Amino acid sequence: MSAVAGKIWDRGGWKEWKPCKMCKRPMTWRKSWEKNWDEVKYCSDKCRAQAKREKKVELTDETKDIVQL
Repeated sequence: MSAVAGKIWDRGGWKEWKPCKMCKRPMTWRKSWEKNWDEVKYCSDKCRAQAKREKKVELTDETKDIVQL
């Protein structure tokens, strides 16, 4: 895959791409994301679930700090 000016060659054509917030891999535009491409943050359900787990751990750590006060 080669990237040029916000586009990446994928499946026979140049497509828009952006990095996954979790794994930083390039995500290319898909027809199913047509209506909400700006809102897409994760490349897969696995990355979305991992981000949720990490956020939950951060919240738990913050509540422990509050309880100790």
